[in-house]
Order: sequence, then structure tokens, then C-alpha cells
Amino acid sequence: MRLKMKTAGESHGKMISTLIEGLPSGFFVDEEYINNMLKKRQHGYGRGKRMSIENDKVDIISGLTRDNITTGAPVNLLIENFDHKNWKDKPMPVLRAGRPGHGDLYGSVKYDINNMRYVLERASARETASRVAAGAIFKNMLELFGVKIYSFTTSIGNLEFPERFTLSDEEKIFLRESDTASPCIQEQEICRKEVDKAIADKDSLGGSVRLLIEKVPMGIGSYSQYDTRLDSRLSMVLMSIQSVKGVLIGDPKYYQKRGSLSHDEIYYDNGIRHKTNNSGGINAGVSTGETINCKLLVKPVPTLMSPLETIDLDTMEDVDAIKERSDVWICPALSVVAESMAAYCILNEFLEKFGGDNISDTISSFNRYIDRASL
Repeated sequence: MRLKMKTAGESHGKMISTLIEGLPSGFFVDEEYINNMLKKRQHGYGRGKRMSIENDKVDIISGLTRDNITTGAPVNLLIENFDHKNWKDKPMPVLRAGRPGHGDLYGSVKYDINNMRYVLERASARETASRVAAGAIFKNMLELFGVKIYSFTTSIGNLEFPERFTLSDEEKIFLRESDTASPCIQEQEICRKEVDKAIADKDSLGGSVRLLIEKVPMGIGSYSQYDTRLDSRLSMVLMSIQSVKGVLIGDPKYYQKRGSLSHDEIYYDNGIRHKTNNSGGINAGVSTGETINCKLLVKPVPTLMSPLETIDLDTMEDVDAIKERSDVWICPALSVVAESMAAYCILNEFLEKFGGDNISDTISSFNRYIDRASL
């Protein structure tokens, strides 16, 4: 893997950070673009009060010239936690009862940490702000090759919306400003009403998110080893997102149909094309040239205002889990994280295949490949 991304920091620490290695030189890093993606992650419908405290903005401390051009050196991104000042002078509250659905209990047993607070500080989805900051750079760089990435809500709770494997221009425009990551007004209103009901019931919601990656050319990824397959790598990074419990690539009914009705027939029209895209843009670990589409299954938020039962590790007696400031529904925020992780995966594939220590070399190699493959 040429491109490497590592995050660090805790939910209420001074800051969270991202270290990126492997970016080619010569690329302009747009801080405004990064901050806009951070803002979009923060302000989805169903987010908790923590997001009204934070005002996420990136501070880039290495790897760029004074004109914000990458030099090829590691790029380090910092995001301040404004809520840190509200916690720093207080003793760390002790937590010995893990929340059902969260990592509190299991992380404390694994690392022999007496206070589960230290587990939830790192396990928290606050960490994803680091990934979104980096993902904005990756998305921006992929646009040089024509690649576009979109994501949107496909269900909330047990309410499923009609399946879409493409978006119209109008839906893409609406999606930009939607606080529920919905491609139309009707679905946005349904999501808002369901979130309002869950808040009134002191409960939380899950759902699903569709991810579309457009204009990835044929031949990205490899069938040669299990760990070089594009669908393997893409599924791994998407499954790494907090609360994602499943990733499905392609038509959800692909596996239910006979082969004669499911596999994508091939034809030529100024390039190799497919009559359908049931495979979701990947076959045998290699991109087909069609839009890559994935569905992410998202569990309900674990922290509830009407808590479930758990046990106190000191007494092993039944107690109620903690009530804590939390989100009610995270699909809109998660959709931004999903785009970031998909961009990380796809850009890495591009840099592995096309190489280049300077971005102009990468683009030249990409163009030669497109010409050679008649794509």
C-alpha cells in the first residue's frame, strides 16, 4: 500500500490528528474544501449537542509549501477539540459499566484498563473527523482523474427508500445541502420525522447508506492475491467506520437471481461497456469501468437516554447503562466518512498503479493507460 493514513487523539483530548504518507508532490491542498467537508460531517440531522460545541477546522502543520502545495513529505493535519477546555480541569469520571452495543466493556477487558472512560475516548466516532479531513484531500485529488464520490441515505430504521444505483444532476444538487443525506425532499422529510420520534421516545436509530464512486476506469485493483482485490480493500476500509455492520457491493438482489438474469452483458461502444451493473462495478477484485456502488448497513447509536441493562464490573450486579450526551442517528455524518474512506482506498489504488512522485507524472501515466486500453 503506497498511501498510508494514521489517526491519533481522543474525543476530549486537546486535539485529534491525521498523518498521511505517500502523497505525490505538486498538488494544491484546498483548506476551504477540507473545512466544508468537516462542517458537513458535523451538522447532520440527529446529531448530538457535542456538535454545537465544536467548530472543526483543519490546521495543516507539515508537508506543504507556503502556497499549500504538497512536497512529497508526510502531511500532518490537526483538529482542535473545543470541548477539551470543559473537561481538562475536572477529574476523569470513572466508568465500570459498559454500554450495550459499544466498545467500552470489551476494550477495557482487552487492555486491562480499569476506567472504561479511556476506552470510549478513543473508540468514539469523534475520531472520524480526522479521517474526513484527510479524505477531503483524497477526494480532491481524485477529481483530477474525473472520479466523483457520492453517498446518501437509503433507509432509516425499518423504512427502506427505493433503490438508486445512480443519481440525477438534480438529486446531486439537493444532496449537497440535505441535512439527512437525502437526494430528494420527500425522503428528507421522512428522515426528520423518524428522528424526531426517536428523540421523543429517548431511543436511537440505525439505517443504511448507498455509496457511489463514478468514473473509476476498468483495471483498478487485482485478482492476483486476496489482499490486492479492490472489493476486499474497499470493504475493509468501509467496515472500519464506527457503527458499520455490513458492506454489500452491487445490487442487493444479485445473489437471488439466476446467472442468466444477473451477470452484466458486455458490448463495445467507443469503449468496453456493460448493459447492466449488478456486480457494482467490480468483478474478480478488478474494476469494470462502471460506477462502483456499495451499501453500508449502520447499527443504531448505542448510547440511549432510556438506557439498557448492563453489569458493573466491580460488583457483577445488574445496573442501567450510563445516560450521556449522544447522537440519535448518524447516517448523514457517516455518509461523509464513507466518502472519505472510499477516496482513501481508490486513491491508493491509483497511486499504486500509475505511480509518480509528482502529481503531473501520475496524471501522465494515467492518460497513457487510458489511451492504451482504449477506455
